[in-house]
Amino acid sequence: MINQWRERVPAWWEQMFWAALLGSGAAVVLTLLVLAAYGVTYRGRIFPGVHVAGVDVGGLTPDEAVARLDAALTYPISGTVTLTYEGQSWQVNPINLGFALNNQAAAEEAYLVGRRRGLWTRLLERLRARQDGVDLPPVAVFNEAVALRYLDDLAAEVDRPTVEATLTLDGTEVIAKPGQVGQYLDRAGTLARLRQALPALQDVTVPLVVVQQPPEIADPGEAAQQLRQILSAPLKITLPHAAEDDPGPWIFDPQTLAPLLRITRVKDEQGAHFAIDLDTQPLRGFLERLAPELQRESANPRFIFNDDTHQLELIQAGVEGRTLKVEASLSALRKAILEGQHEVPLVLDLSPPAVSDDATAASLGITELVSQHTTYFYGSSA
Repeated sequence: MINQWRERVPAWWEQMFWAALLGSGAAVVLTLLVLAAYGVTYRGRIFPGVHVAGVDVGGLTPDEAVARLDAALTYPISGTVTLTYEGQSWQVNPINLGFALNNQAAAEEAYLVGRRRGLWTRLLERLRARQDGVDLPPVAVFNEAVALRYLDDLAAEVDRPTVEATLTLDGTEVIAKPGQVGQYLDRAGTLARLRQALPALQDVTVPLVVVQQPPEIADPGEAAQQLRQILSAPLKITLPHAAEDDPGPWIFDPQTLAPLLRITRVKDEQGAHFAIDLDTQPLRGFLERLAPELQRESANPRFIFNDDTHQLELIQAGVEGRTLKVEASLSALRKAILEGQHEVPLVLDLSPPAVSDDATAASLGITELVSQHTTYFYGSSA
């Protein structure tokens, strides 16, 4: 008996599957071989397509990359930072602000492109660098201590002290000096602006951060004007309804008033300001000494009855009593002086007589002369 063996022929789809599988495997192997050869070719060198701050360092060793970066990235030495404030400007190289580039570290970063993490990540990084390019940022070093020393020196030109306004009297001369707004360089704020601007590696203008410190009182003008008005003329104190034989008026010249004025600094809901006040004790003493001289008791008028007309005829006017009101006068003086008035009447307590000068016989109940007496005394002309 004869056995006949018959070789099995794969179906067409099986043939295509195995062909595709073998082709893909071959492609992968070929790709790996090419990339491996690519890695061997650039052993010790940076892969093509890698840049640092726009400088092409592909194909260079790290040391060569450092040299190229040193030659190309000269911003720390040749760049200009212009610091400005209110029309003033100061130019300085970044290196003098403590800004430098660590090109050694940048070259090492460039060398690591395509050489870190997993196999596929490395291969993809190499491919991306080759096709699209990779631009790494520079490695900047900002020594802020150097920048602060520079700003400390600059502050000597920028800083100015806060000066409070002053208001004084020299005799009767009013001396008013306005205050000055102080300012100081905000080092931390300026440093933050530099920290943001310098990594761009471009010439840049950086406004200084300056803090204003206004005085509590900047302008003493209002209080100064009040003082000048008070001292612009003598003070005249008058007696209301004064008779010819009454004392007064009393004059206080500016030289006498000036030592009584008090200048103080006060704070209230409106802020700080100068306040002008008056030392009233000398004026109180003056009024207390004057009070007895002005004291007067009231007296009724004197009349004679006319039998023919049955009317009263005034032979001596009545006298109005008066008392100087020391406290009220003192308050009036203080108020008037501080308001810049130069004539102030005293405040009196007036007590009119019980009978007025124009009283009539009828109003007093007099209808006739009851009696009349004449008295003679030693030395009289009768």
